[in-house]
Amino acid sequence: MSGIFISHTHADERVSKALDTLIHDLFGEKVSVNYSTNKRLEEGIAPGSIPGDLQEHNVWTHATTLTAGIVTGDEEMVRRAIRAIRALKPTSEQLASIERGAREILAAFRRDSKIVDELRAMEKAS
Repeated sequence: MSGIFISHTHADERVSKALDTLIHDLFGEKVSVNYSTNKRLEEGIAPGSIPGDLQEHNVWTHATTLTAGIVTGDEEMVRRAIRAIRALKPTSEQLASIERGAREILAAFRRDSKIVDELRAMEKAS
């Protein structure tokens, strides 16, 4: 089972619950969702700190950042993730997996699929 962690402030708890419902409706029991409920942001995990502040940086942590960028509509985060993935020279299998995940999220959030074109361009370059 895959899992997602949503970090938020108390004021955004309704949004995190709505995302939980949306993800469950889209993926059922295939994806578990956990989210922070700390009332004060300083006591919780700051937005953007996962996976950006992790000590480990690999294709999958950057793919997670790509997903977060797609979901939040943060184009700069998407660009940073794509640059980071490209720098790691992922295998064809890794790119195919990232592309599948990106396609599902792009469709679910009705986002432009140009990201998939950038991932394909990486595969052709390798």
